[in-house]
Amino acid sequence: MACVTITITDTTQPAQNLLTLLQKGSAPGYTVQSSGQGSLGASLSTIGEVSYLSIQSSPRNSNTVYKGDENVKNNGTWQGKEMQPGDVDVQQGYPRAIYLGEVFLAAAANGAIINVEYHLS
Repeated sequence: MACVTITITDTTQPAQNLLTLLQKGSAPGYTVQSSGQGSLGASLSTIGEVSYLSIQSSPRNSNTVYKGDENVKNNGTWQGKEMQPGDVDVQQGYPRAIYLGEVFLAAAANGAIINVEYHLS
């Protein structure tokens, strides 16, 4: 099991997918802080899939977080799933897997915190 905290620092940047964020550790407008598991990219670079994925909009957020595909927006159009502060979205992929390259995150305001837990396939 691995846990990370993603902070969206610039909502004008395009939505990023979880695979990119976890492999690189950051992207324009996004920072990723690991729970101390070391480099996440090494284990994900060859797999890219997980059997369990939990995404939480931090209870400290004051605005909405959006989870969707590459078209997810933060401006009232093309939202996937709207997550209010404290909401949790859980996906169980077993016996299949959840491909992290298809899970994109965006937020309505800068400073949004998203907690992610995942188990490798």
